[in-house]
Amino acid sequence: MKRLVFCTLLLIWIPACGPRPASQLLRLSRGMVKSQVMEWKVLGAPNSVKGVIQNKHGELVEVWEYRLEVRLWAKDRFWLYFVDDKLLRWTESEDKDWPEEEQRIYETRFAPE
Repeated sequence: MKRLVFCTLLLIWIPACGPRPASQLLRLSRGMVKSQVMEWKVLGAPNSVKGVIQNKHGELVEVWEYRLEVRLWAKDRFWLYFVDDKLLRWTESEDKDWPEEEQRIYETRFAPE
């Protein structure tokens, strides 16, 4: 009996520790706050925070990175952009160079005028 309980718990626990599929991006919507994105059913905690920048327009921009499985054994990096703590956009990072992206963020106005 103990073995059955152990095996059942193991089968439940292992997938929860596995890679997050890129299809989870479908659960995102613009305007979500960070706590909503970090919910387990959405994306959970980011793999890293690339940076927080106050651009020349006074907007506080934070970029999170997620490594998500796009196909079996293949992961891509996705960056989520939060402006003033709300999700504005997300994109595949395409191996962007962070210093270049940091400069682009500094120059870009994200909020509509």
